[in-house]
Parts: sequence; C-alpha cells; structure tokens
Amino acid sequence: MKSFLFVTVFIFAVSCTGMYDVAEDFLGEVIYPAKFDTIYGRLGLERVEIDLIKAGRLPAGRMYLGKAVKTVVECNGERLKVYDSLCSWVNITGLNTTKLYRFRIYTEDDRGNRSIPQELPVVPFVTQDIRALEVPAPRITVSPASAIIDWPNGLNSVIMEFVSLDFKYTDRDGIERTGQSGGSPRIFAGNLEPDSERSLTIDYTVRPILSNGDRLLDEVMVTDRISFTTTDANTPFVPAERAMLEASGVTEFTAGSAAAVQKLVFPPHVASLADLFYFSGLKELDLTGGEGFDLPSTVYNNNSLTSTIGGGAWVPFLISAENPLATDNSASNSVAGVQSMVDLLESGILEKVKYIPHSKAGFDAILAPFIETGQVELVNTEEPEYVMMPNRFHWLSAVGDLNWSMDVTCPATDVPFDDQLIDAGNVYKTVLIRRSAALSFFLPAGYRLDAENYRYLKVKLFTPSPDEAFNVPPSTGYYRYKTIWGRFMNRTWWAGTNPDTKWGQEVWDDGGNPSLISAAKHEQFTIPDANLRTRWTEFTFDMQYADGNNKGALTRHTRVFVLNLGGEPSGADIGDATNGILSTVNPIVMYFADIRFSKTP
Repeated sequence: MKSFLFVTVFIFAVSCTGMYDVAEDFLGEVIYPAKFDTIYGRLGLERVEIDLIKAGRLPAGRMYLGKAVKTVVECNGERLKVYDSLCSWVNITGLNTTKLYRFRIYTEDDRGNRSIPQELPVVPFVTQDIRALEVPAPRITVSPASAIIDWPNGLNSVIMEFVSLDFKYTDRDGIERTGQSGGSPRIFAGNLEPDSERSLTIDYTVRPILSNGDRLLDEVMVTDRISFTTTDANTPFVPAERAMLEASGVTEFTAGSAAAVQKLVFPPHVASLADLFYFSGLKELDLTGGEGFDLPSTVYNNNSLTSTIGGGAWVPFLISAENPLATDNSASNSVAGVQSMVDLLESGILEKVKYIPHSKAGFDAILAPFIETGQVELVNTEEPEYVMMPNRFHWLSAVGDLNWSMDVTCPATDVPFDDQLIDAGNVYKTVLIRRSAALSFFLPAGYRLDAENYRYLKVKLFTPSPDEAFNVPPSTGYYRYKTIWGRFMNRTWWAGTNPDTKWGQEVWDDGGNPSLISAAKHEQFTIPDANLRTRWTEFTFDMQYADGNNKGALTRHTRVFVLNLGGEPSGADIGDATNGILSTVNPIVMYFADIRFSKTP
C-alpha cells in the first residue's frame, strides 16, 4: 500500500513540472469569432447591396454569430464602415468612379478579434454609364395640328427595361403640355402649328440590364429630344364616319379645318373614332347621339315577307354586344380609333365627354378614369325600374319560319280589361295560325340585353277564346296553347339573321315546354283555367336563369326573344301532321301586353 502511494505522488510531481511550457508557444495567437457564411452583391446606381448570410436579410436582433458583435467593411485596404451590430446585408453608397472596388467584410467581437473576411470585387454602375443607354427610335405619325409618337416594338431591349416616360412640349398657343405614359408607351401631341418644326422632350425611366443579365436595383432616367415637322393645313383626309361628321356640321375634310372644330356629336353606335386624330382642337365630344341619331335598323326578307326592326331612340335595357357581362369574357370593345379619344383626354385638350353608361359604344371601362377628373359626364344614369319593349323591335316571326306564323295586330283596337294594364296602347292581338306560333322581338344589331340591370322579362297574356278552342277532337295538344315558352338567343335558325352577329346562336330557353321542364314549372307558365276570358295573367322570365355553368343572358349574347305558345307540339298532337295549320273553326286568339324588362321580379 505504501508502495502504491509513493508511485502516485511521484507521477503527480513529474506531471506538474513545466506545465506551462507548451502553452507559452501559443501566447498572442488570434481567436477568430464566427464569420459570415456567404457574400454576393447586387448593383444599384453608384452603390452596391452586399448580402452576407445565406438565410436572407434578417434584423440584427435575430443575428447570432457566437461572440461576434460588430460588422466591419473594408474597401481597397481601408476601413470604410463599422456597424455596431451584426448585419445580414449592407448598402455601400458613393461608388461614383468606374474602377475596381475590393471589399473585405468581417465580424469583430468585443475585444477586437476579427473573423475570417469575405471578399467581393465590384465595378459599379455610375451616372456616366447612363449615357451609353440607347432608346429605340419611335414611329411618328403627323397631321397639320397633331402628332402621335409610339414604339410598335416597345421600349424594352437587351440593355434596359422600360418603366415609364414623361414628356413635355409647347403647343401653338404657347401652353406647355405635359404627360406620362407607361406599359405600351404612346404620346399624343395636339394643338400644334401646321407646317412647322416641332420638338418634344422625353424623360424615359428605365432599369438598365447589366452584362450578367441582372437588372440594376435602381431606376434611372434617360432624357431625349424628338423633332418632327407637321404637315400642311390643306392636307385632305378620308373620314371613317363622314355622315356623322356632316351631321355635326363638318363640311370640309382637311386637317386644318378639322383642327378648328371644338365640338362633335356621335351616336352610341358609332363604329370608329379614328377621325378624332385630325380634330386636335376638340373641346367637347357628345357620345349620346344628341337629337340627330337613331338606333340602327335592319330589314329582313324571307318567305315573301318583310320585317324591319330597330331605329328610334336608345332604351336603357340595351347594352353594346361588345360589352362583357358577369362571367362572359368573349366580348371586347371593337370601336376603331378609341385611342384617339383617350389621347385627347389624357392631354387635357378634350375637356368634356358626354356618355350613356352601358351603351353600344362600350366605353365604360375606358372612360372610368376620366370620371374622377371631371372630364366625363354620365347621362341617363338614373335608370327606370322597368322599360317597355318598343313595338319597333317587333319581328314578324314567319319571316324566319312559317311554322311560327300568327296574325298580329298592334296596337289592338279591342283591348279587354285595359284597367289591368300598364300600357293599354301597346297591346298585341294575335291569332294563332300554325302549330309553332310565336311573337318575336329583335334588339338592334350590335346590341344585347343588359341582364345585369334588367334581369326580368315580364309578359301579360289574355285569351277570349272559348274552351272549345283548346279542345279540338280528335287531337290532344290544343290545351298546350295556354302555355308560354320563352326562347332566347343571339340569332334565329334562319340563315338570314346570321350577318347581324359574330357570336353564334347562343340559344337558351325558359318557360312552358313540357318536354324540357318539370310539371310544376309547366304549370307556372300556363294560364290558369280560372283566368280564361276573365283576367290578364302575368308571366316572368328570369334572364339570369342558371343552366349549368351558363347564366342565361349574363353569359350569352341575347338579342332575340321568341315568345312561343304551346311549346311547339307535334303535328300528330294537333291532328294535322301535314303542314301544322291550326283549326280555324274556333281560332285561338291571344293578347300580349305590358312586355317589359324589369329590375325586380
């Protein structure tokens, strides 16, 4: 035991002798704090943003690198910046010379110990480099008093990304005109002196593209001056809407005379506004048609019959066929030269536009920004609760199909129970002739039903016919003529209505066809026996009637309304399978009244 203790003490004594001899070799050695784990830079204008950690840009409070507490930036061997916190990224400014800058960035602890540095060489983008940016040349279209400057291929290029532009010029009255443009850049300069050299100053805001494909962090401005010469005032032009211009008092179609016109009146169904380019002094544009224009009319000829629909004043349930409704995205404004109107508005030259919302022109979205500026005046904005269907929209059904034949008298001279009607002066007295007899209405070409605002079609029916007229032995189908079936579409099956529209037939239906609907709905669209010969019965068609993904006139171009009686029974049903002519012994007489579109059911 004594021997064991002796050995232990001996080993202890030996191991303690010269214990600091090795440690002395490491005195003065640097203790490195934790370093940043990456470095990469992104150039701005005379600056660089340098990211230092892979986790992204974090606030100092979320940074932890051991004992490191400071961020030090050196440039070309000299301390440039010391941050009293850990930085996930730094922004170095003042790099205004085209040369190589070598950055070394490291951390320090509270004793001044440095981490291993991260190094990054940078050649900055400086103000002088902006001069090397070349803007693509524009296309310039001139008239005696105006000019359009645009870039058909855009302003983006391999060396820059276009953001926007600002321009200014002085018109012939000495007024400095200014404007902005973005997206697809376009400049309209109006009220210029004919046959003179003019110029515009343009400030392009762009983002340069660097040699490695990166975008510069900052937007820069490139200034250019564009010169052009306006044409002679006597230069003639061929108007797109000669009749409408003549109705506004324009008789001479030279650019010089057009530039002196300050007011024009166009109807809602105007097909082109391209002529406005020559009217660079225009102050007021009336798109309501004033008193001088009617809706378009169309003459239909077929089956040795003629029917004319349309004409007259605009009515509130009409909307341009080019205007989309609800989820319908197939329509878009097709009026040519719309940009000429926008140019005049944006330049401030055109001070007032009168416009009917939802009219055929279809400018609602285009003009919306100018309502707030006070340049657009909306007229007829207070729509009535209901609007009667004008008789001028009545279409003789037999023109399209002889099976739709009925004898029609309007206005009827022997209106029964007129005290039950809203408008007893616009009643249709009909005598059914063939098995698919129908009363039809067409909206003017280029229009559709505004089913968002006028959702319901209402119709009143009255029959003075005896019971025997609806029970003609040995047939079984005459009772069906107490039922109304609404067939709605963009055009009929007859090819003669095809040229009116470009969207196809888009047919849908609602009402009393027993083969298509439930018994309950069939009863809903049938005159009750108690009302026969005693009172009018009103029927309501929901023009937003849902049929799968389609929502009636919301998703279809609906301009044809066929009010069929009987649901088109077969020839066998009515005892005449040869030509579908109904019995004349007790003819079925049906009155239609108060046909209207309503906002409420």
